[in-house]
Amino acid sequence: MLHQNNPANQGLLSITPVILVSWLLAWMAHQGPELLMRIMPKFRIHTEDMVIYSMLAIFTAALMYPKLMTRKSTHPNSLLIDWRLLKSLALIGQSLALACVALLNISQAFFVAAFMVPVTCCVTPCKSRTLRWLQMIALVLVSPLILMLLVGIISAWPQTSVLDLVLKGYTTAKHLIFLGLMDAYLFNAWSEMIGTAVIFPLWLLFWSVPWADPAL
Repeated sequence: MLHQNNPANQGLLSITPVILVSWLLAWMAHQGPELLMRIMPKFRIHTEDMVIYSMLAIFTAALMYPKLMTRKSTHPNSLLIDWRLLKSLALIGQSLALACVALLNISQAFFVAAFMVPVTCCVTPCKSRTLRWLQMIALVLVSPLILMLLVGIISAWPQTSVLDLVLKGYTTAKHLIFLGLMDAYLFNAWSEMIGTAVIFPLWLLFWSVPWADPAL
């Protein structure tokens, strides 16, 4: 019960490490492909594959960062953070981001909002391990990378079998991610920046909420 009354577990100070790690991972997602392209000629890997592998590596690291933070905590089973404040800030940031994206591309904002908002509004810490895992699965399904895969599957529809649909959807999503990256470098397009520097860090803030201690 001592950690519930600890002032260090309340307020902005408690969520500052989560915010910093989220934006650090977002910076890696935004700058990672460019850094890998500089060393890519040393490896016999296709450019599109290098980009998607870097995204998958960063996404895997993002999934694991709350667990790594809890290992250094005095309460190793959960994050000792003010999750209500964190979720409030994340919801405010999400609403502002979607409003700004809607001014540029209302269809993209509607697509992201239709999938992400219902999940992010309902996510909350809970003592039940089953409900906690269900929330985590739902958050993974609405993550930016999985949404891009969903866009690829929708674009590849229909196919003769489910396996062909998934493989074709993966290939299409890989092409879309690469084209978005090239558009950002060649034409200063904003879609790639919105996904990596805005939507992804906001999603990371929500991802830390189920890991928090529900008693705080």
